[in-house]
Order: sequence, then structure tokens, then C-alpha cells
Amino acid sequence: MGSWAANRDKGIRNYVYSLDKEVNPSTYKTLDKPGYWGVHAIGEVWAEILWVVEQRLIAKHGFSETLFPPSVDADSAVRNTFYRADKPLVPKHGNSLLVQLVVNGMKLQPCSPSFFDARDAIVQADQVLTGGENFCDLWEGFAERGLGIDANVKGRTPWGGGVREDVSSNSSSFFVLSISGFLLICCIHRATKFQLLVVARKSLLRSQPLMTPKMTAVHSGAGGSECLNSDSRMIS
Repeated sequence: MGSWAANRDKGIRNYVYSLDKEVNPSTYKTLDKPGYWGVHAIGEVWAEILWVVEQRLIAKHGFSETLFPPSVDADSAVRNTFYRADKPLVPKHGNSLLVQLVVNGMKLQPCSPSFFDARDAIVQADQVLTGGENFCDLWEGFAERGLGIDANVKGRTPWGGGVREDVSSNSSSFFVLSISGFLLICCIHRATKFQLLVVARKSLLRSQPLMTPKMTAVHSGAGGSECLNSDSRMIS
């Protein structure tokens, strides 16, 4: 149908979904290019970013042939083919899990969300649903297409204008530390900057969302960290 509507073989999209940037070069920075001001073009970039994130979750959790959960009256054997046995409301496969996280994220993000709002809401949805089990995978997937921790837009306008900064994850890594009952989620990248993303009490993981739509990192140099606040939910 897209081919018919656009009158071209490839349909309305410029590129097919792919992990290969030679096949699909779309990144957050792509939105600065001419022709990417419309909702369909913007959505094409967002969809590619989500597709890349999904591939990481599929590599970690496997693939499901169906995205539709079993009915509420299905027996446990049927439900266990879709949901995890240890966490009955968490889809067990990567593609079905991402769909759930995107839907849950829509309930957490503000009206007229930016790419940052939607990204952070998905990360928060994972914190609420799984206790943050996929934190690193989600951030690395977003960063792979330029929507990482340092991604930014300068001069943003209500209609999507501005100049975007596209930061790759090629030299970034995430790790989790557990110290005296606290969970520290950290990022090191470009070998020069350390970022502490969140500090949370372990007991809050299952009951409190750790990420907020506005996610601010705490920076520090090689000599030590600069913690502005040691709040149990978020450092900002």
C-alpha cells in the first residue's frame, strides 16, 4: 500500500529496517536533514531506533512469533509460553517485551513528547516492569543510533526545529555497582568522562520508578565524582 501511495517501489520509507548503517544510516541527527520535518519522516527515524533497540532485546531474550498475549482465562501452560514464570506480567521474548515497554512508556511520557521524553519513558517502564533488568541494553541500543546519554538538541522549537547532536555508543559502556544496599548505574565513555546516572536503594527497584522524563547525568572527572544529591530515587 505504501508503494502505491508514494508511487515508488520502496514505499513511503527511505530505508528498510537494518542494523547495517550502510543499508539504513538513520540516526537522531538525520532529523536535521531536508525532508525530515514531517511526521512520517520523523516517525521513520524513531521506528528505526526502536528496531535497533528491539534487536538487542531479541538477542538477549529470544524471539516470539506472536506479539499478542494469551487471554486472561488461558491456563498457566499457555500463559507461560508468553510470560515469564518468575514474573507473570513480563513478556519472556525480546520483541514482545519491547512492545510492552513502548506501550507502558506511552503512559509515562508527557503530551507531545520529544525523542528524549519517549526514550526515558521506555527506560522507566523497564524499571517498573522488570526492576531495570534491561537498563544497559536499552541505553546501548538508543545510543547506537545517536540517542545516547549525551544526545542533545540546540534551539529546540515546539514544531521540532533545532540542531541535533548525534552521539554514538562506540566508546561507551554501562555497568552496575552494588554498594551497601544501593544500586549505582554508571556510564563510562570516550575514556575521559564518567557519568553516574542513578543511585537507588535496592528495595525501591520493584516499587518505585527510577527514571524520570527529565534525565540528568552527574559528571565527574578522573579525580572523583561530583554528586549534587544522593537522593534514593534520582540524582539531578
